[in-house]
Amino acid sequence: MSELTNDTKQEIDRLINVFLNGLTSIQKDAGWEGDSLLSRVIEFAGCPPMPSGMDRSNEAMINAIRFLHRSNPDFPRIQAAMKTALKFHEKNAVAILAKHFYRGLSDKTERVYKDEERASIVGQDLRSFRHNCSEAYKIINDELERVDLFFAHFYATVA
Repeated sequence: MSELTNDTKQEIDRLINVFLNGLTSIQKDAGWEGDSLLSRVIEFAGCPPMPSGMDRSNEAMINAIRFLHRSNPDFPRIQAAMKTALKFHEKNAVAILAKHFYRGLSDKTERVYKDEERASIVGQDLRSFRHNCSEAYKIINDELERVDLFFAHFYATVA
């Protein structure tokens, strides 16, 4: 396997962000446009109120479906690749997901997360974390190639 180009790594970084955005999107809580179901459970201390009978659940569901159609078209592709990576190369996949997920300010230090903090969060030492991130690019690239072959074959047979 040859070394990946910077363009390939940047594309994988973009796709991982698509994956994380898709997982953390309120679109995954269909029917709750403003607040997620989790936030409503927290707000009402575990007991969200029952519908009043005056709710507009059908309208809410139609709107939720409309928002779901706006999801990133690359999501199914990276989702399939990450599912396999998480199943067979868990440490690598978790490391690269942590690298991307923990980019903002650390709650503990109010500074941008460092690799040491990311590694600690996922239970890896720093050296292993960096190695796992590096290997994850190769693994995800291979999985994306497999997914692309599958999709090409699938769409060729249904056309």
